[in-house]
Amino acid sequence: MANESGMMTDTLSIVGLQTRRKSLNDAMMYLVNEFTEDLTGKDPDFVVMPEKWITDTLDADSEELGKILLFFREFSEKTGSTIIPGSFSVKREDGLFNSSPVISEGKLLGWQDKISLFSREKETYASGTRAMIFENLDLKFSVAICYDSDFPYYARLAAMRGSELMLNPALIHKDFHDMWKIYIEARSLENRLPFVSINSLSDPFLGNSLIAVPRKYMFGAKLKTKSYGDAHVITETLNIDGLRDMREERLGEDPGSYYLAEDESVY
Repeated sequence: MANESGMMTDTLSIVGLQTRRKSLNDAMMYLVNEFTEDLTGKDPDFVVMPEKWITDTLDADSEELGKILLFFREFSEKTGSTIIPGSFSVKREDGLFNSSPVISEGKLLGWQDKISLFSREKETYASGTRAMIFENLDLKFSVAICYDSDFPYYARLAAMRGSELMLNPALIHKDFHDMWKIYIEARSLENRLPFVSINSLSDPFLGNSLIAVPRKYMFGAKLKTKSYGDAHVITETLNIDGLRDMREERLGEDPGSYYLAEDESVY
């Protein structure tokens, strides 16, 4: 949460929307008629939505995508918030990308493309190549789209580059919620990095979004993890006090590379 001087304090107000998947036309109606109402009185620092909640493909230079981005830019400027409006299927000259816009205080900070494509996504989508670090006021944060959180490299790289928060638009089948929880908790704990992972309520995904936050415990760390069932609107306040020091200590204990001598046997 920003104080009167505009500096970020040790608490962050998070709103997650477990938005049901919609066609482009229905999505535009939702934004006009329901989105603002969902956030009334919430005063969020960050708003996060699910992966590919709009089911249509959007051309990068299309009027429709322009209108969607303008809506979120105007809302973020009015509220002083940072919005991760899920991810969209965006068609560019060099391919179709699963990509998340990052919007803060009226400005489009950039896009995060999904890097680790899941299963048959590889038949349709091009893979992103860069893990971005974004900044709002004095807080650095990252966006990992769904499957990017399943592998240790993405979150570790983000933490090493100074990220203090991971926002994870997701689309997780209900039969894999238990595995999803393991991945999110592992990435959060191993990097001392808060994770906000937001799923869609549509069948067969059925919500159950997760927020995991490490905390200091004795000479180590433990996690506080909360799942949110079928709530449409999630509100949570994260206390990030002390996490920067915990993260720096943790990263300093990891040599970062491992080698197997050529003459050693592998069993």
